[in-house]
Amino acid sequence: MMSLITHRLNHEGQAKFCEWFSRLRIVLQQQAGFVSVRAFADAAVPSARHVLLELVNEAALYAWTSGADKTPLLREIESLSTQPWTALRMQEIPTNSGCAAEG
Repeated sequence: MMSLITHRLNHEGQAKFCEWFSRLRIVLQQQAGFVSVRAFADAAVPSARHVLLELVNEAALYAWTSGADKTPLLREIESLSTQPWTALRMQEIPTNSGCAAEG
């Protein structure tokens, strides 16, 4: 199960994002069901930063999103944001499902 979280940050937030993300990664690595987390800058929206979080299943994602471990980190990044953050929950489509593009 994956989640794509988007933060639209002011200049200070953009400058502090990498340090904030490093701390987020440390907290996430201690979560049950953690698989990976990656950060991306948006090529079309310079103020946007995306966090792609992968957890082993929906229950692990729910535990993270409903838990208190993320609250201080979210409050910190929200104080540097120009808009509220957004998140998408995504499930991978198996490539053997016939959903892959055909040539």
